[in-house]
Amino acid sequence: MPNPESLPDRVAEENAPLRVISLQQLVDGDEVCREHLLKACTDLGFFYLDCREVASGQVMANVQSMYDLAISFYDLPQDEKMAWLVDRDHDEHLVMGYKPAGHGNGPVEGKKDGFEGLMKLFEHPISKISDPSTFPGPSVIATQLDVLKSATANFREISILLLSRLSAALGLNEELAYQQYHRKNAVCPTALGLLKYTLADVEPEKVGQIAHTDAGSLSIVFTEVGGLQVLKPNEDQWYYIAPKPVHAVVNVSDALRFISGGLLESSLHRIIPHKDEVTRHKYSIVYLLRPEMDAEFVNSEGVTWKGLDWTNKKHAVFRATAEEQATGTYLTGREGYVGYWDPEVDKESETIMGIKNRCDYRILKEYSDNPTSFTRSVDFNPKLQATAEGQNSGIFAFLFSF
Repeated sequence: MPNPESLPDRVAEENAPLRVISLQQLVDGDEVCREHLLKACTDLGFFYLDCREVASGQVMANVQSMYDLAISFYDLPQDEKMAWLVDRDHDEHLVMGYKPAGHGNGPVEGKKDGFEGLMKLFEHPISKISDPSTFPGPSVIATQLDVLKSATANFREISILLLSRLSAALGLNEELAYQQYHRKNAVCPTALGLLKYTLADVEPEKVGQIAHTDAGSLSIVFTEVGGLQVLKPNEDQWYYIAPKPVHAVVNVSDALRFISGGLLESSLHRIIPHKDEVTRHKYSIVYLLRPEMDAEFVNSEGVTWKGLDWTNKKHAVFRATAEEQATGTYLTGREGYVGYWDPEVDKESETIMGIKNRCDYRILKEYSDNPTSFTRSVDFNPKLQATAEGQNSGIFAFLFSF
């Protein structure tokens, strides 16, 4: 890993070379697709999830319903939204919470963040509410309770499928399988987030989202507007991740990296206003799968954490001062590195190239040149081989607390 002091902000010159994983092929149990999924999660930890051909459009219907819900909420007067402000640790009774734009630090030094977040629509307590009139939130959400529950259940199914296919690709037994940290109906801080980003020209003092790694296991993101950037492991170059129609962007998060013994990558990312889309409000639908509250795992510094404690620690760092954020590794995974974006340096960044970009060419060329290497199994991947050997010596010790 490079020295943080040697990581200047570089212009994002091209789109990240993301693999495209077919959700339908994963549902069908396609073994080649399963190996591609594992490769994506060990290389960069980000990939496109192709949601076409799945259950007659059920996934995208749920996404659209959440877009509609987000717009309904964000159209409310600001004082009504502020009535649901939550700025405290999570617990098993917290149902929902709102943060206004500018509540935390952003990716530009000295400026605040540029997104509103209905960040805390917690799956477990919401699943227990049967009467919409008892929902502790605004009526625009309460009246759509069944739609909200349907969408979160669908996104959870996708997340658990991804974990089960990763576990199968690694040959993990049932006790060590990643999905065992996310049992159905167990108390957990898993949540759905509905985000709206400000317009940079209208509110220039509020910009994007600070560089960070995610706290949980998997994040599934749907959006139509660009601005997401990722920092590849062991590099100092930021790359754009272009939105793709009918595709989610999925990324591995910290807890799953820890649970995997460091095998899976949780890459640093941030949101900036892309110069070609500064006139469009960016809405994002984000499903944040997190381990159960009492699930235990060991972080990269050898400290044992429970799921809820790690989530709260991570969120405390988001609320901290810039000086505190620059101390330690909790925010970015890199000691002393905050990952600021310099808009003066990045003025001439390339436009988003869409699906006809260099990453598609690289993947196709890699496959055509050497399909055996492209789809290689655990036995032929040195990093996976090392982890597989480590499993026998206790790296994957089952730390789950029942």
